[in-house]
Amino acid sequence: SEKYGFVLADHCEPEYPNARDHIKLLGDIGAKLHICHVSRRDTLRLIRHAKRSGQSITCEVTPHHLFVVDEEYYKVNPPMCGKGEVPYLIEGILDGTVDCFGTDHAPHSEEDKLIYGKPGISNIDHAAGMLWAVCHANGIGLMKFSELMSKNAAALLGLNRGMLSPGMEADLVLFAPDEEWVAEESAMRSRSHNTPFIGRMLRGRVKATIIGGKKKYGELC
Repeated sequence: SEKYGFVLADHCEPEYPNARDHIKLLGDIGAKLHICHVSRRDTLRLIRHAKRSGQSITCEVTPHHLFVVDEEYYKVNPPMCGKGEVPYLIEGILDGTVDCFGTDHAPHSEEDKLIYGKPGISNIDHAAGMLWAVCHANGIGLMKFSELMSKNAAALLGLNRGMLSPGMEADLVLFAPDEEWVAEESAMRSRSHNTPFIGRMLRGRVKATIIGGKKKYGELC
C-alpha cells in the first residue's frame, strides 16, 4: 500500500493476535494500515505504541462496543467484550489513539442471524444517538464528536468531505444533540432490524442528511 498510496483496512479476527502480527508486518514493510472495529484494551495499546513509534496506522471504534455492552450473547465480530473494556476505549478516544467511529453496519436478514448464525449488527439507524450518548456522558464535546464521525474518516480516505469549508462537498447532517429518544424497530430504515438495542434510550438525533447539496433523509425545518 505504500507504493500505491492506498489504505489497507484490516478487520482483525481474532482481534488481538491478528492486530499484533499485522502491526509487526507494517513495521517491516511500511504501509498505511487502518485497524477496524477495535474493542479491546490490549489492541489499543499496540496501536498507541505503533503510532508513537512513527508508524502510519489509524483505527476506529464502533457504537456497539461502546454503548451499554451487556449483550455478550449477541454475535458480532469482534465480540462484545463487556463494560470493562469501555473506559479504555474512551481513553483511546481522548488521547487520540482512536481516529474515527465506524458503524460496522451489517444488515443481515433474520434468517441469516437466527438460522445461520452470521455475525453482524444493523447500526446505521442508531449509530449517532448511541455514540453521542457515550461522548456526552464522558465529557467528549460536539467538535470532537463531529471529527470522529466525519472529518477524520474523510481525511483517512482522502475525500474532500467532512467539514463545513469553502470548496468542500456539500455533505451535511442536521443533528439535534439534546434530543433523547428510544430506539424503535418500526422506525428503522435499514433493510434489516438485527440489533439488541431496541428500547434503549439514545441521545442526539439526526434530523436530516444532505449529500452533494441534495436532501436524502429527513426534514430541513
